[in-house]
Amino acid sequence: MFIRIKKIKNQDYAYLVENKWTSKGTRQKTVKYLGKVIELNKIKNKELKKYDSLAPKKIIHNLILSELKNHGFKEDNALLRYKKIIFNPKNYNFSSKNKNIVLKINNEFMCQHTINSLLKFEHIGDEEQTGIALAKSVVSSGLTIPKDVFIHLFESVYKDEKAKIY
Repeated sequence: MFIRIKKIKNQDYAYLVENKWTSKGTRQKTVKYLGKVIELNKIKNKELKKYDSLAPKKIIHNLILSELKNHGFKEDNALLRYKKIIFNPKNYNFSSKNKNIVLKINNEFMCQHTINSLLKFEHIGDEEQTGIALAKSVVSSGLTIPKDVFIHLFESVYKDEKAKIY
């Protein structure tokens, strides 16, 4: 599955799409509407500190919060806000005016779907396959990750040729 963007009345909207093979060739099927796409630019570049003792899920959680703060989000009680955009770190949902949205950050798409896909990362294979799959999952969720943090994350999830975030 992948995210496809459709432009409607000069506004981008994101959909989760999968390819299906038919007798007439490949066809795309829309699985789910993800939301209106809002592009944000990075305004600062503060990196994650103190990650060594954290579990993989907590590292990713902190990376998400750090990335959003670098794009202008501010803490507001248990939520993060940027203008009319609200991020709920408990369920990783982005919304604006009570509608789901997708953030275009670092030329990728950060939304509840991409974050949950990263958090549910599980790959069976050798070290190289797992590392590549984990890197793709991190990047496709819109996160930038320092090299040392990625190495620590990889090492903490890679055990017995099986990687799992949860």
